[in-house]
Amino acid sequence: MAELSHRARLYKKIEDSLSEDDVRSLRAMLVSDEHLGQARVENATPLEMFNMLEADNKIGKGNLALLVDLLKALGKAKLAEEAEDVAKREGTRQPFTVEDIVTCLKDLYARENARVRPLPWCEDLSLSLEEVYTNLQHQRRDDKGRFEDTDTIDTNMTPDQLWSFIQENQNDILFILDGLDELSQAAREGTDVVALIQGKILRNCHVLVTSRPYHCVKDLEKCDEFYKIVGYSKNDSVQFIQKYFSETPESARVIRR
Repeated sequence: MAELSHRARLYKKIEDSLSEDDVRSLRAMLVSDEHLGQARVENATPLEMFNMLEADNKIGKGNLALLVDLLKALGKAKLAEEAEDVAKREGTRQPFTVEDIVTCLKDLYARENARVRPLPWCEDLSLSLEEVYTNLQHQRRDDKGRFEDTDTIDTNMTPDQLWSFIQENQNDILFILDGLDELSQAAREGTDVVALIQGKILRNCHVLVTSRPYHCVKDLEKCDEFYKIVGYSKNDSVQFIQKYFSETPESARVIRR
């Protein structure tokens, strides 16, 4: 997990450092050396091309030799050295620590949300990992089993192959439908989304749905479990601040204001 974070940060740094001419040269090299096809790279960003190379097992954990060669060819010697360092670090990595995991969470949030809003992370905040996410109140529950990790689906599958894979591996499939309340009426009528949620099709698949409160109530009636986000009260907020900012009382006072 932390290793992916180091690599992801490197990829993002490279993308930010390349000019438009560099990107065109990168595409040309990947095509001429037959690492990627012309159609795949034509409109791809550097980050997308790096992801393609990872998907094709041409670069990855502890193996960035191709990336190093590409950077050197582009005249990016310093970035090439950084890529070599990341590869060496990944090749000799020890078991992950809590600090590694926290770093990954911060990097992930920064990549996904920093363009939308500032990164709301206090460096002196000591927060248990189980409380990083929004507090959830469990409303009802049955004996449904826990989800298990499954292998990544081959992105080269055709739609028919993917459909067959889903049908044959329903117990290992998890659909995540984020923002059901935003689904248009046309989409409701033209797709099987609601039927999937209600278990009318692919009955053995797992389905995770999010929706704003009091929306889509009828659509969710047949779900096995339901969680409601519970906001902090004033007293809850004070207790939370006192607990996690006990060593930095000045920060606690500022937040309570």
